[in-house]
Amino acid sequence: MPPSFIDEPVNAGKQILLVGDNFGAGSSREHAPWALRAWGIRAIVSTSFADIFSGNALKNALLPIVVSAERLAALQALVAADPDGNWTADLETQKVTLPGGDTFAFEIDPFARTMILAGTDEIGYVRSRLPAIEVWEAGHPARVDTTRV
Repeated sequence: MPPSFIDEPVNAGKQILLVGDNFGAGSSREHAPWALRAWGIRAIVSTSFADIFSGNALKNALLPIVVSAERLAALQALVAADPDGNWTADLETQKVTLPGGDTFAFEIDPFARTMILAGTDEIGYVRSRLPAIEVWEAGHPARVDTTRV
């Protein structure tokens, strides 16, 4: 039997992608997370992710969820037994819920989690802190002499 791919009808509407080890290796640009998000993927479960891919995924609100090899094997067996089962990944509680109600926790970078939950990015975060930044700046001498520029 050929492997299933993300764009096959059987996978329509699925938002969690279960993959093998070191997912995203060779993906040094944001195109991979962009494409996955365009397909509707919101979380990827693997035993490991390439560092650059993981960072780009988080910046694009795509959750790279790391699990042990044993958990991955169990999840693969679960999919084989129930390919239409409904899974959810809840970033707020940091839990994946499987068909039947079983859950498991996952870790995500805390700052990235804050950005995704707030629906913003680093620039939006800094802009939201602008009043506090301006107060701080007003209480400290300028570090650049603008009269000489």
